[in-house]
Amino acid sequence: MMQLQLQQQREEMQQQRDAMQQQREDMQATLQLLAKPAQSGQVLQPATTSATLTFSPFDSTSELWIDYWSPFLTFTRAHAFPDDRQAQVFLTNQWSTAYRLLSNLAAQETLRREINDLTMEQIVAYMKVQFDPTRFVIQERFKFWTTCNVDPGSPFKSCTHTSSSGHV
Repeated sequence: MMQLQLQQQREEMQQQRDAMQQQREDMQATLQLLAKPAQSGQVLQPATTSATLTFSPFDSTSELWIDYWSPFLTFTRAHAFPDDRQAQVFLTNQWSTAYRLLSNLAAQETLRREINDLTMEQIVAYMKVQFDPTRFVIQERFKFWTTCNVDPGSPFKSCTHTSSSGHV
């Protein structure tokens, strides 16, 4: 009985040795493949996964578009994304609301576009129109504020007081 157990242990150890030898051979073959392009002058690109290269999505409630765009551009340049892939990198890092907004804007164009066919310049133009703050100018229809002699910043109450007393 004891000899049978010893025999089984020896077989298991031999199997482990064979597996380790196979792993060594595989590693040596991989190292040789990696060394060949370096000798021929080719540059290897590091393999990256999308999990390690994420950028926070744009949140219009907490930041301006211009404040988001600059760090995103730095991110794409730091990770050497080609210019033709920047749009896809941007779209994959956005929440569904921004993705749907861009998809709808692209679909409303005269020549209907798919969102995946947009260039980064087109996306930036859409985002600027939607999220860059612009001053909304309203003209007075009646010259209420010009006839009311109230300094800017003074309370509205003082203007209503003068207009109700008949000084307008």
